[in-house]
Amino acid sequence: MNASGVWRRLFARILDGVFILSIYALIGLVLEVMRYLLKIEFSMHVIILKLIPIISYLYYIILESYAKQASLGKRAMNIKVVTSKEKKPSFTNIVIRTLLWSGPSIFLYTYSYLVFMSVNTIFESIFNSKWIFEFLLILSMIWWLPVFSGKRTIYDKLSDTKVVSY
Repeated sequence: MNASGVWRRLFARILDGVFILSIYALIGLVLEVMRYLLKIEFSMHVIILKLIPIISYLYYIILESYAKQASLGKRAMNIKVVTSKEKKPSFTNIVIRTLLWSGPSIFLYTYSYLVFMSVNTIFESIFNSKWIFEFLLILSMIWWLPVFSGKRTIYDKLSDTKVVSY
């Protein structure tokens, strides 16, 4: 099995993003119908913002820990996740990989959430600083690039996994 290249992994992530956004759209539609039919008032954007990380984690953990070892985007690009010894990764490997993959995302998500919610605290000027977003974006790019031998990312190396073509 050959290590998967950057472009295949990127296109797989883009396809996964489309699938996950479809799930969010479906949840939004269901919530909107419930709100209309039941005449309940609730803040839909807050509910969806809280569901984003949970749904994303479950999407990758469930699909990459099953027999195919790949998310829908990876399947479309004919790539899958294996251990460094090219065996099927354990559930623990996939959970660690998914949590590590999202490391910079958590900070970007939290930063965006705080700016979006207009937190009125002493830290408001810090959260609105452009340099924090740029730093987190650069950190994310480095974190997600396959920089190790065998085209492995930092989170692949730490979780003892790699992405290969099949």
